[in-house]
Amino acid sequence: MSQPGLPYRQRLARRQCSILPIWYNASMRTVTLSPTGRLTLPVEIRRSAGIEGEIEMEVEIDSESDAIILRPAVVLRREDAWAYSPEHRALLAQGHADSREGRVRHVSEDELASLTG
Repeated sequence: MSQPGLPYRQRLARRQCSILPIWYNASMRTVTLSPTGRLTLPVEIRRSAGIEGEIEMEVEIDSESDAIILRPAVVLRREDAWAYSPEHRALLAQGHADSREGRVRHVSEDELASLTG
């Protein structure tokens, strides 16, 4: 039961501490957020997630489950970002659909060169 209007600490205080929440699992650990906002992940969590050294993380708040989600950030080079644009992804999806339906044309290197000018 999420109560989005309440600050996180108040929502947390209202939970029943004697009953483990359904999302609890044995790999959960308690960590402390420093006054400057730093959070240290325990070594066993970092090893389990394959996190080594200093990395950038994405942070997401899931208000439905009162969770803060951390994920390793995926960093793309600027010149490669076009490949992940919605337009290009739509072209790829169309190409895959054409291929599955047998709408393909086999061309030689010379034919391809003549097509691309």
